[in-house]
Amino acid sequence: MNRWLYYWKRLTGQLWATVSLYGLAGVLLALAAVLFAPFVSEEAADRFGKFEAVEALLTILASSLLAVATFSLGAMVSVYTAVSTAATPRATALVVADPRTKKALSTFIGGFLFSIVALVAVEAAYYGAQGRAIIYFGTLALIMVLAWTLLRWTDHLGRVGRMSYILDRVEREAASSMDDRIAAPRLGACPIDPAEAAVFDQTISATATGYVQNIDTPRLQDLAERHDLILKLTCLPGTFVTDQHAVARACGTVSDDVAEEIQAAFSIGHARTFDQDVRFGLIVLGEIAGKALSPAVNDPGTAIQVTGIAVRLLKRWGEARTEPCEVRHSRLRAPVLKSSDLLDDVLGPISRFGTSDVAASVRLQKALVVLKHSPDTDLAQAATHMARVSLERSRASLVVSDDIDRIARAVADEHADLS
Repeated sequence: MNRWLYYWKRLTGQLWATVSLYGLAGVLLALAAVLFAPFVSEEAADRFGKFEAVEALLTILASSLLAVATFSLGAMVSVYTAVSTAATPRATALVVADPRTKKALSTFIGGFLFSIVALVAVEAAYYGAQGRAIIYFGTLALIMVLAWTLLRWTDHLGRVGRMSYILDRVEREAASSMDDRIAAPRLGACPIDPAEAAVFDQTISATATGYVQNIDTPRLQDLAERHDLILKLTCLPGTFVTDQHAVARACGTVSDDVAEEIQAAFSIGHARTFDQDVRFGLIVLGEIAGKALSPAVNDPGTAIQVTGIAVRLLKRWGEARTEPCEVRHSRLRAPVLKSSDLLDDVLGPISRFGTSDVAASVRLQKALVVLKHSPDTDLAQAATHMARVSLERSRASLVVSDDIDRIARAVADEHADLS
């Protein structure tokens, strides 16, 4: 992804950016009302532009919206805490970036700033009778918008903290990044040829310590074409690097200025993100399942639900891996994600922590039976290995032979229906 597009996407995903935009719009609308004053008739100005009526309406709106905005902020903090406790702290980023949450809070704060600025302007005689009439009608329209937003926000609060909502959001983010990677398995680059290892003798190190969040491959392709280079990426989004790690190796002469431009194409941050990092969404799902299987939570139903999500995602991944993909960046070489790593990210915690729960173990084995038949050889072999290891763990954890036999039958069922 282009780095500027990536930064813009990150910026627009921040809550404060949306709130600031709505707040600025509220201030500008309040000040721009005077521009529409000539379009108001004298009769309408006399009826709806009375100073006392407009002042009272704006005062009520400002005081009400202050309380509503305070309530919304408190509700959001409660939701964040609930998500961190019930699921995982890594999932709170999705709740913060929730479009309805941002839109509701931004509307309340934008309306509050509109009412405050308009009230000050009315007190300063900025509008006149015709301008006050515009403010009067605008305030009535704003009240209807706020009422509708508040109703939707109240309904949304009843769902946003639920486990089903969190799992749905994480699945959608994981599926989105997975679809992007399916379309470009190596970020659009060519596969790495082991025979070419010796020609990549120039090392470009990372500029900071953290996680690779984005790689601007179009920029790297452009640099490679302009300077007659071939670049081999040694990391993918989600990789943890330090300033001693190489993020790329080059075949050709790389000056200090070019090296800095190459380094700038790698966005490094303190935390992983869902955008280009396919594994992160699966890791979050695995964390939710592992936490649900802990003795403190004891919620195998959530782990079973995560197992179903994993089958949907990995089945699609395995089927798409067999399809040919277009090479977009001929001067770049990049590694490919291992399907075995994806499987361990999402189902590994269930295999490790759920072996003493019969229901979770049976559902895991049925899911692995489905994935054994994937056309992706790496995924099929990894599923077969995990099924065998999970069965051994269950035999070591359970003492009732009937429970062990039930899990073993799920392993042997070549036509598992996941029920």
